[in-house]
Parts: sequence; C-alpha cells; structure tokens
Amino acid sequence: MVTLLKANQVDTLICGGIGGGAQNALAQAGIKLFGGCSGNADQAVEALLEGQLNYDADVKCSHHDHEHEKDIPVASMDVETIAAINC
Repeated sequence: MVTLLKANQVDTLICGGIGGGAQNALAQAGIKLFGGCSGNADQAVEALLEGQLNYDADVKCSHHDHEHEKDIPVASMDVETIAAINC
C-alpha cells in the first residue's frame, strides 16, 4: 500500500480502521494518517482541508478476518495529493 501511495505522491491518508504495521509503514514513509473516519470520501477530504475532520489518532485494527464497512470508496485529489480510502 505505501509503495503505491508514494508512487502517486500521496502525502495524507484518510481511512477507517488500520493496523499497527500499516501505521508504522505510513509514518516511516512520511505519510500523514487520519484514521477512524467513516462516511463520504469527498466530504472527509473537504473536512480535512477545512481543518474540521473528525478522526481518531489512536485508531487500531488488530483483526483482519472480518469484513470492514465499505462506506468510504477509494478517491483521490490531485490538488492536495490527499487520498481517502476505506482500509
């Protein structure tokens, strides 16, 4: 995931749950993480740009044998190279 994000010059990731390994990889790559989000991807990006995004800095996902909700589709914005995805 990190390789793909860096190749596309993404510097910020908005997502739902995310595991510790992915969090560490993003941090090492210098990608800012806004986890624990849900809802519409475009609205999440707008909220981030306005400084009003509700997120959980301590989000954890320690289980990978279940289905995550699919309410944040993959989207990206070239203007600020921000990606909003469902993890």
